[in-house]
Amino acid sequence: KLLDADENEVDLGSTGLILTEGLAESLGVEPGDTVIAKPLMGRITKEKEIPVSKVVRQFFGSAGYMNIDALSRVLDEPFAMNAALIRTDPDKIRTLDDSLKDVPAVATVEYKEDSYNSIKDTMAQSMWIMNIVTVFFAGVIAFSIIYNVTTVSLAERQRELASLRVLGFTKSEVGRILFNENFLMGAIGILLGIPCGMGIVLMMVEAYTTELYRFPFHLELETFIVSGLYTVFFIAIANWAVRRKIHNLDLVEVLKARE
Repeated sequence: KLLDADENEVDLGSTGLILTEGLAESLGVEPGDTVIAKPLMGRITKEKEIPVSKVVRQFFGSAGYMNIDALSRVLDEPFAMNAALIRTDPDKIRTLDDSLKDVPAVATVEYKEDSYNSIKDTMAQSMWIMNIVTVFFAGVIAFSIIYNVTTVSLAERQRELASLRVLGFTKSEVGRILFNENFLMGAIGILLGIPCGMGIVLMMVEAYTTELYRFPFHLELETFIVSGLYTVFFIAIANWAVRRKIHNLDLVEVLKARE
């Protein structure tokens, strides 16, 4: 049975052509429009005009669907068929395969489960590699920016920070002034980065759309939580790296230097 992207069964109806969303966009047609079909099989050789009854969203392949009786009438065939979908016992698949290979009329045999697992494994592996590389470079960039900003801020404000040390503030209390500023900037960056990230994801979905497959624009709450935690982690690493410079601040040299 035909399912849409939400796994709802699609009624083929008695007449009309049902197109996937990608194919409909490529042809520039909507429900109610008419397409010209050129038969590649059957007795009829003239082009036929077929109305588009429905457009469904699917993420794999670009196809058209039609009621088999209506298609048979268009092709002037008693029963147009070029494929058979068979449900069989998983333990008997190889036996069935051996039997079908000996049938001359069978051109090819495809196992849905094998194809599904192959595609899933390939995409999962590609996604893992891409995610690891993306997170690594994002972490390097985040660490570099935060570390450099903190180092510059420390160089510009070392006299004020040294004065606080002389007034009785501990190294940790002085360090927290810079560290808290970094976390505040990180929070602002997260708020600004979320809509920018969503926009990038939307552009990637459009860029990777092909006739073979389409990606849905889908984001979960877990994505935002993980992104925020990674940002906080890299800020903490940068703060830890600059911590030694704060603790080794030479109070005498800093305070005796003239403005």
